[in-house]
Amino acid sequence: MRVSVRPTVSQEASRGNWRVVRLLLWFVTVSLIMQALIGDGGLTARLRVINERRTLADSIAALKSENRRLSEAARRLQNDPRAIKAVAREKLGLIAPGEVLFIVTERRERAHDLE
Repeated sequence: MRVSVRPTVSQEASRGNWRVVRLLLWFVTVSLIMQALIGDGGLTARLRVINERRTLADSIAALKSENRRLSEAARRLQNDPRAIKAVAREKLGLIAPGEVLFIVTERRERAHDLE
């Protein structure tokens, strides 16, 4: 003899409630994971900040190097007469007394001059 036991109405309602609870927990979990990865302060924002920090650190290092170079150039211009003389010659085109300035230009020949 076989006796089949059918679930009662309260057992079926309890199973349905568990399905709803599981579905709700699944939805909340997925929402939290998406927020952690994509939302404000999430993984993508953190990676962006890390990359920006690396770029700024490189920029600061380059600026510090340029600052050291310029400080050394300023120190030489204040203390070294040869540095002042070199800048005067290069930037201002000055010559020392007794020197002769020669300006050499290229002569362009026309095609009919060559014939």
